[in-house]
Amino acid sequence: MKPWIVNFLSFLFVFKLKSEISKCLNLVKLTIDLSLDEIGSKGASSLCQGISSCQRLKILHLNLKDNFVGPEGGRGLGQGLNKLKKLKQLNLNLNHNHVGKSGIYEIGSAISTLQQLKKLQLSLECNHIEADGTSNLGICIAKCQKIKDLFLELRWNQINCQSIQILFQELSHLPQLETLYADLNENLIFSNGLDSLSCKLNQFISLRNLSLKINQNPITAEGIISLRKNLRKLTNLHSLYISLIKIGVDEDEFPVYNLRYIIKIQRLVQCNIISF
Repeated sequence: MKPWIVNFLSFLFVFKLKSEISKCLNLVKLTIDLSLDEIGSKGASSLCQGISSCQRLKILHLNLKDNFVGPEGGRGLGQGLNKLKKLKQLNLNLNHNHVGKSGIYEIGSAISTLQQLKKLQLSLECNHIEADGTSNLGICIAKCQKIKDLFLELRWNQINCQSIQILFQELSHLPQLETLYADLNENLIFSNGLDSLSCKLNQFISLRNLSLKINQNPITAEGIISLRKNLRKLTNLHSLYISLIKIGVDEDEFPVYNLRYIIKIQRLVQCNIISF
């Protein structure tokens, strides 16, 4: 079947889905998985227009992975999410959609208005949000003061050290944050960026569970030393997961800066550190 026919059929399906969803005004929980369906920016915008009618929603799981959503679709998503003021849990998968800085700005702005959010999961792998988009995302999320569990997948987004510093500075303003998962694999985070990140972690007053994936970033031994030093200050941590695969530290050099030294954190009951 020709690609344009597939796209047309996908859009027709989404249009029909939008129509049906908009009638379900009493929905409290909604799960939609349209990954790899090629609905495009118009399909994503249309779908979220329908979802926005369900203003009693408290839990929304929306998987739009690999759908050519783009900046325009990101704008439509933001406009739809902005109307769901009662949301307490949001799981939004936009992996491989190239929403860009402008698209993530609209989505972030919408999230900032969801003041009842307690759990937020954003999968934004390979979306070209870059430094400005990452910084703005942090500023927007920080306005949701009730968030307890936060999961961010930001792999392959050309994120640099300055934006990482701003992101974690803003997230430290979440007073109830207990669980933080951050996938920062394959970005542009150098040792100074890792140092800024780990220093900001000391300001997370309620943090209990921390998972950091920093694989394939140009980090040297100095960055590892700083990370180890700052992690040991997180005395309230119960569980810790760190992944440092294919970074800038030589394999024979790494044991000198062994992160397993941090298991001396008094309350730590689970620790997994993966390297090389």
